[in-house]
Amino acid sequence: MIYELSPDEKLYGKWFLIYVNKQNQFNRTIHAIHAPPGYFYADPFPIKNPTNNTDKLTYVFFEMFDYKKGVIAYLTIDESDKDNPLYNPIISEPKPVNIPIQTHVSFPYLFEDGETLYMIPETCHLNKINLYECVSFPDQWIYKKTIIDNVHAADPSIIKYNDKYWLFTLILKNGENKFCIFYANSLQGEWHEHKLINVNTLQQPNNKHLTRNAGYMFYDNEMLIRPAQYSFGGINGESVILYKINKLTEDEYDETPIGIIGKNKISEVRAIHTYSTKTDMILMDAREERDTDFPYIGESIHKLNCIKDNNYYVHHDILQQAFALNTSGNGKCYYGATVSGIKYDGERNWDARWKLIKNSIDFTDRNVVDFGCNNGIALVYLKKFRNIKSGLGIEQPDELLISTNKKDTIKSFDLLKKGFFIDNVGITQIDLNTTDYEKNIRCDHDIAVAMSIMKWINDKPRFLEYLITFNHIIYEGHDSDDEEIKRFTDYGFTYKILGKTQTGQSYSPNDFRTLISFTK
Repeated sequence: MIYELSPDEKLYGKWFLIYVNKQNQFNRTIHAIHAPPGYFYADPFPIKNPTNNTDKLTYVFFEMFDYKKGVIAYLTIDESDKDNPLYNPIISEPKPVNIPIQTHVSFPYLFEDGETLYMIPETCHLNKINLYECVSFPDQWIYKKTIIDNVHAADPSIIKYNDKYWLFTLILKNGENKFCIFYANSLQGEWHEHKLINVNTLQQPNNKHLTRNAGYMFYDNEMLIRPAQYSFGGINGESVILYKINKLTEDEYDETPIGIIGKNKISEVRAIHTYSTKTDMILMDAREERDTDFPYIGESIHKLNCIKDNNYYVHHDILQQAFALNTSGNGKCYYGATVSGIKYDGERNWDARWKLIKNSIDFTDRNVVDFGCNNGIALVYLKKFRNIKSGLGIEQPDELLISTNKKDTIKSFDLLKKGFFIDNVGITQIDLNTTDYEKNIRCDHDIAVAMSIMKWINDKPRFLEYLITFNHIIYEGHDSDDEEIKRFTDYGFTYKILGKTQTGQSYSPNDFRTLISFTK
């Protein structure tokens, strides 16, 4: 809810959690989980129930801070209905875990060793790094041992790599922040401090701005990635910088930055300082830019495909497949388009045509036929965004499509439908030069679309005679404007020029066509 921030909230920031299911093929909306007034939520770490593989909930452990002391809490996310594109996840109320820590605690880093789940939270107020074991998931934890003593350590992270345990942390000593790595042969064994040879030049010993850990260490295409806080600008964790670990041995350590996940991707937040990916979830925390209830974040983050934009849903992974297919005969998609900020390349600019078409008439509950529809993008858009009743596309038979190298046209259409979550539009394959098409196409359509097709019709008078049986025609021709207009006004049509559209990249950049609306 929108409310006036308290002085503490204005000073420390109002942090909250955001998450996305990166594997959900239907919905990649980024959801916000807000803290109530007087609290903030930070440092999220997702995990599945390690004791019950039938439990489909995602458990999120995080810091719940009341601006005096932080405690470790958890909540659950229920996505059992995630295959429904309109689903709403069920998020439980947070509950504190029972862990023997009386001071401020944060950053509940989780890791499994065999069948045992451990936590290594930040306990800098204890001046030690402690290991805690889960004895009853999710809320019962016991002290196991002290890994490193007499250290003021921030955000310790641990991973098993090449049969050794490696602990990464930022240690404050003698007024300086030092990026440190410790290693051991076992969790219960002796830990040794690493020499940090060949560490990236960005990571000087006192450079807290680039070294402090920021979530689970994880693998991406066999690369070991370490997220770290990028804290320039006076803001704790303004962004998250991702480091690829190139070498990790007892004698050498080398890492290089490969990307930043930052506030530039999300206009509604001031900062991000945790990025945790595990199982099918990505969890982050974010600091609000302003007093807002922040119901939805409509931007993509770190190659994630958010699919809700202006109250419609799309599936970008499927759309990418659709627009990657050869439907022009020239090795690319006939049309390219920009959907929810993501650009898909093509030979012709569909966005320019759509801008002219979409507001030309009221398409609501109308039946539309599209002659020479290619991959049917016009019908898909009219159904998705203008709520036509039905749409029928007319395209060449398979053998002709293959002969012109446009073999992927129908496949692209099917993917477009899936990508936009629509139905009640289809394609029928009819050769307009050799068949009695007048008998095979329903005559009850309210609107006919005929863009850039007349040139490919052998018997033009015959096709024109059939086309003028429709009361409304969206038309794009190849001849001069005067010739195209006369073609229809001779039969009593009135016209409205909608605008000019460029033919495509394979043609002259000065080659434009005119889009015209004809009505009786």
